[in-house]
Amino acid sequence: MINLPYKVKQFINSSNLYIFSFLGFNAFKLYQISADYRIQLLNLLLSLGIIILLEDRNKKIEFFRQDKGIIRYLGISLLIAILARSSFLKTVEDKFYYLLLPSGIFSILLFLYESEDINLYKNVVSISLLLPFRRAFVFLLNFLLLPLTKYFTWIILFSMGKEPILIGESIFINQSELIIGEACLGADNLFFVICTTYIFFMMFKLKTLRNIRLITLLTIVVPVLMNILRNVLLALIVSIETNYKDDMFNFFHDSYGGLLFSLISVSIVSKVYISLLNSELIK
Repeated sequence: MINLPYKVKQFINSSNLYIFSFLGFNAFKLYQISADYRIQLLNLLLSLGIIILLEDRNKKIEFFRQDKGIIRYLGISLLIAILARSSFLKTVEDKFYYLLLPSGIFSILLFLYESEDINLYKNVVSISLLLPFRRAFVFLLNFLLLPLTKYFTWIILFSMGKEPILIGESIFINQSELIIGEACLGADNLFFVICTTYIFFMMFKLKTLRNIRLITLLTIVVPVLMNILRNVLLALIVSIETNYKDDMFNFFHDSYGGLLFSLISVSIVSKVYISLLNSELIK
């Protein structure tokens, strides 16, 4: 019989080991199927939120407690079924990858069930559900963001003296055309900032209604404004004559340059949230 060191036994029997391992497995599956980098980045954010929420909860698992038997075996059975289903996940055409995170987290929490942690479990599951909710959010918000984005982009360009012409979903400057398509609407950026604020709220709740209203307003306004500025930049890029025009456009439109605007949005909202939280703690 192998006698494992105490620290190893403690790690194997720790509840967080199973959740963190599944988070790693889920991230690997998204990478394996070449999921959109924005989805992988969102998954990373949600996983970090779950890890931080569970940081102080790392209980030893008592595998053979009779009062937990039925729930625990249900969780194990569900997890086995989910892992079996994930083995057929090969491409992004299989939309099960949206459900892998919340379903896996839910099954593991059933396996680890402790009644005194029910509120913590609710918060963890709600964070994991943000991944599949993204799909519906982007679809629904695009209808609202399209007119907002194209008109405000046109107004800013007009204020800069560029004499833009708005026709349908296209903005023309000096015979150069910028099409305001789905990738230009910033729904992903907006949702990423909303998720960041939600995770902050799960960890460190604001108490005053004034602060909650302010951070809610900023969570919406800041990413929308940053995306409009990104479209203004894209319109200026397509209107200039330079050998690097295509490279610059692709970087800020299709590549990781767009993440810069998401990073700025998250940084601004996070800074304000922490400042509001500190002001409440001082009082």
